[in-house]
Amino acid sequence: MITDKEVFKIGNLIKPHGIKGEISFAFDNDIFDRADCPYLICKIDGIYVPFFIEEYRFKGKETALITFEDIDSEEKAQRFSGLDVYF
Repeated sequence: MITDKEVFKIGNLIKPHGIKGEISFAFDNDIFDRADCPYLICKIDGIYVPFFIEEYRFKGKETALITFEDIDSEEKAQRFSGLDVYF
């Protein structure tokens, strides 16, 4: 189980982008682009859950569009809106 001491917040997920599961990601730290880690962590119902990155692309200096594995629709992506993202 992942604990608070093992992670640090790097941003949050804003809202779905389009209909194929992309999610707008506002980041405070671009370590996910600099480090070799295939996943990001979200806190859901008090539990840290890793989600594997399928692809991402930068939208600006502080935002990116990210797609997680198995999140392939706007409805699935909507459930991630507002979640904090950790590394």
